[in-house]
Amino acid sequence: MIWQIMRIPIANPKHSIRTMRFYFIVLTILGCAGFMIGSDANAGSVSREYFEQLRRRQLFNLAEGYCIRKLADDKLSESDRADLTLELSRTFAEHALYSSGQEAGDLWKRARETVDRFLTTEPSHPKRILMDVQSALIPASQAESLRWQSELNPLDTKRKSEALGLAAAVVSKLTALEQTLAERVRRTRTARPEAMQPFELRTLLDTVRYRLGNALLGQSKLLETTSPDRADALLTATDWLGKVSGASMSVEMSLNSKLLLAEIARIQNDLKRARATLKEVDDAKPRRNIRDRAMAERIRIMNQENRYTDAAEALIAYRRKYQMMSGELRYLNAIVILNLWRTAKEVKNEELASQLLQQFEVHVARAIEHHGGYWGERCRLLQESMQSNQSLGAGLAAAIQQAKQFYSAGRIDDAMDAYGKAVEEAQAKKLDDLAGNLAFIRGSILVRESNYVKAADAFREHTQSFPIHKRRASAHLLWVYCLGKLYDEQATANRREAYTEALTEHRHLFKGSPTANEATWMLARLEERRLQITKALDLYKQIPVEHLRGKPAQAATARCYEMILARLRELKQSTAEWEAAAIRHLAKATNPFLKTPKTLDTEQSETVLRLARIYLNRQTPGYSAAEVCLGRVFDSWEQVQADANGGAPMEREKTWKWLINQATQLRIVSLAGQGNSREAQQLVERLSRNSADEVLAVLDGLMPLIEGADQQTRWQIGDLQLSASSGLLVRQDELTSEQQTRLAHCLGQAYLATDQSSKALEVYSALLDDSPRDKKLARTVADLLMKCESQECYRKAKVHWRTLLNSEKDGSQEWLEIRYQEALCCFKLGEFEECRKLLQVTRILYPNNGDKEIRSQIAKLQADATKR
Repeated sequence: MIWQIMRIPIANPKHSIRTMRFYFIVLTILGCAGFMIGSDANAGSVSREYFEQLRRRQLFNLAEGYCIRKLADDKLSESDRADLTLELSRTFAEHALYSSGQEAGDLWKRARETVDRFLTTEPSHPKRILMDVQSALIPASQAESLRWQSELNPLDTKRKSEALGLAAAVVSKLTALEQTLAERVRRTRTARPEAMQPFELRTLLDTVRYRLGNALLGQSKLLETTSPDRADALLTATDWLGKVSGASMSVEMSLNSKLLLAEIARIQNDLKRARATLKEVDDAKPRRNIRDRAMAERIRIMNQENRYTDAAEALIAYRRKYQMMSGELRYLNAIVILNLWRTAKEVKNEELASQLLQQFEVHVARAIEHHGGYWGERCRLLQESMQSNQSLGAGLAAAIQQAKQFYSAGRIDDAMDAYGKAVEEAQAKKLDDLAGNLAFIRGSILVRESNYVKAADAFREHTQSFPIHKRRASAHLLWVYCLGKLYDEQATANRREAYTEALTEHRHLFKGSPTANEATWMLARLEERRLQITKALDLYKQIPVEHLRGKPAQAATARCYEMILARLRELKQSTAEWEAAAIRHLAKATNPFLKTPKTLDTEQSETVLRLARIYLNRQTPGYSAAEVCLGRVFDSWEQVQADANGGAPMEREKTWKWLINQATQLRIVSLAGQGNSREAQQLVERLSRNSADEVLAVLDGLMPLIEGADQQTRWQIGDLQLSASSGLLVRQDELTSEQQTRLAHCLGQAYLATDQSSKALEVYSALLDDSPRDKKLARTVADLLMKCESQECYRKAKVHWRTLLNSEKDGSQEWLEIRYQEALCCFKLGEFEECRKLLQVTRILYPNNGDKEIRSQIAKLQADATKR
């Protein structure tokens, strides 16, 4: 990805519905208050309190590991297996509340599967009902977690819809369970000592009723305020909670139910009933978490009545009395202060407004620092909204907030429209810098969504609408980048021209800037892709080494030099001038890091490696200079490995392995070329101990490196390759079919290099049978048949040459070379008339085609055939 994009602050992603690891601290207290209630109080060797403490401290892995180890014991008692299964499922479910994304999904799944597995294997267990309840409570907690997430982003309609659907299913399942448990409670006491006793069933029934009321209340919060379904859900929730609030066997559950009843009464605007219910809770002198929630509900009532001063005084008194506040109370305190600040601003009491604003900032900072999670995020969003309203005005602030929320919810089209409107509104207010930033974000989102057509339009419009914007250069480059991606998708001439012109324009408009160097890199890549290697080389050399693309550009420069030299050799032209230029430039570029002991990175190693190959491929190989380069690469690799063994992460391991394979090839050639055959042999022997893939990776590219070497060097390298290949033949049965094919190619190359033509022919003929359309293989087989010099070989070669002829362009150099070989076969077979005809037609049709050498060969063969 283009480097500028990685720095784009799209919708402030750090603060947009980020991971939910701590968002559900309060949810756990509220939604899971009854989660543990109803478990067997006489759990024997399994301590329910032990697991509750682990979960309260978020030591989920410890609890999960303990349960899993114990459950793997076949000697575990039936009762303990049931209790541990229950605790494991509960731990997975609560762990999911503190996780996000795929991890949370996996944990919810494991929570369900743990219970389902037990229900399948133990269908008649006396405490099966506990598992049935747990199976229903898992989606209940999941639905509540989805609701809280949707409250953080009201525009996330997908998540809201998901929460509603799950809530409806939960209510249905819990209702059926309640009926089953109510029937069980009415039955006579069982005689089975291991079965659940009436008081346990009653507690479990209360749990289900409480969670049913809580689920209905949560469902109502997801529905529209005026919806009849919402009113019905609240009434039904009141009925269920009413059955628990006064008659529960658990005081804590009774108080939790009353808290929910008070909340429902407030939602229904029955504030008198809400206060009376909260007084009952206070009179019971509850524990801190219930006390905090009761206070929070009381503050909400005051806010609903616009009694912000009373709410502020109540919070001050509460904090003085108990010395601490929950995250929820911090959030409500921030709302109260914010409302008081608005009142002060309305009456133009600026001194009071300033003091209140400072208090607001302090409370928000403390909420984020000390509580974090859901309430910390709510405070941050509240602060962000207030600051935006102050600086931008309510309308523009709301437009920007809506755009961010659409993006966070994954509603990209809506986000694009919202950002577009925000840009227009900012421009209308003459806030061009802000408008430019918003337009830039809009285009960046389109890039990340791979919508390059619209992104190109967006960034082109940005450069035209905001000519002095600080991000104009980046916007212009991203426009160019999008044109490049469109060319990648469909490589038409029009798109290539548009891309090239845009790159040229950028380099002219922003000359000397970092983005201009990036454009130079992109243009160089384009020219290299089009095989305009000399143009690409010139562009790569223009990129400063200190630029982000500097080191890759150096490696690309070396690569281009190698391609130019390879093409000159293919055309049988002199390479001396280009070799000198390449060595001069690359030696100067690599000198700073070749002479220091500092570990080379992969780009530097690639540059050095390619320089070593150029040294070795010279007409007079530069072995000593090549060895210096190779030594630095091997030393750097050893240091990288040592660092990795010491705990440091190994970066780009795959690239390093490719580099070392290449370096090993070059060192073998270098040693052999210098006559150090023993050292070369030892290197090959060490290589043979590696995996087949590592051996083949070196052997595959060994022979092309010595195409210009003398016969002795070629023979030495061929013998070494034959030795290594023979080592792999011993374990051929262990190789994959693809590895066996690669090995056969290596053997064939080794036989050719060591003048074992008959064996090479046997290997390559078998390979050609498997790949009859492989032109290179067919050419190799045909060449080997010509060396055989028997009549049978010439007949087979003639067939191959004729087939190859049809695969080349008529009259091309390659076509003429193949036609000559076909005619030569005719000559060797005594078919002189056919030989003369083939060559005569060729010279008539293509009198001036091909190089001088092939034209001379054709003329001589025609003359020889005419004499016969």
